[in-house]
Amino acid sequence: MSIKLSITHANSGSMGLEKSYPLTMTILEFKQKLQFIVGAEKIDNMFLQHRDEDGKILATLQPDDKTLNDFNLVKYSNIHVVVDINADEEKGGIVSQLNALQNGQLANVPKYEISEEAYKKRDNTFAKWKDANLKDFYAKKEQEEKEQIAKWDETLKEKDIKINDRCEIGSNQNKHRGKVVFIGEAKIDKTKGVWIGIELDEPFGDNNGTIQGKQYFKCNDKYGKFVRTDEIQVGDYPVIDELELSDDDDQEL
Repeated sequence: MSIKLSITHANSGSMGLEKSYPLTMTILEFKQKLQFIVGAEKIDNMFLQHRDEDGKILATLQPDDKTLNDFNLVKYSNIHVVVDINADEEKGGIVSQLNALQNGQLANVPKYEISEEAYKKRDNTFAKWKDANLKDFYAKKEQEEKEQIAKWDETLKEKDIKINDRCEIGSNQNKHRGKVVFIGEAKIDKTKGVWIGIELDEPFGDNNGTIQGKQYFKCNDKYGKFVRTDEIQVGDYPVIDELELSDDDDQEL
């Protein structure tokens, strides 16, 4: 089983590398995969931090014999790579100092800073690797996203989806009905494009119309659901009368 992670580096800016890695991979193997990407000369010069969206360090991925599965990572977790180019085990580099901290010893971790001009002169940096290897990747990814957004917009027009339309979502034995209460852009995931907000007839949703602190519509908790235009059917989908279904079941018995 694998997990997709967002890899960032001190000089990578806001753009990270998203890639899947096996959960059984050890931290040492993970570092070996990232070594070329971040331009670290030695694996001992690297340490990995699990950070949240605000940059707060949640955990340091160590020791090296642990696996990714040991750190409760979720999809798109940010793994930030820190490289100490002055690391030296005898002189108290970052790795040795982290070990000292882990053993309850005091250690002064110096903050390494490098000017933008000096960084540009360095070889094997993440920025140069990104320019050489990721330019086409992100261009293709951006084009695919534009095409997908265009398809969603076209489907919206074809289905003529409107506010208060009755609708049905899901497939096979997992269908749910409700009404359309929102149409537009929403920050649901990293992909842009139109979303359809639905107030379900039953509590099979995952929100109350508010996502990440922003209210797009209002309904009872677990009655809200956001889907793409290709995941919804609109038309004559009346509220299902559970009592009527129960009577039908009794008659069959």
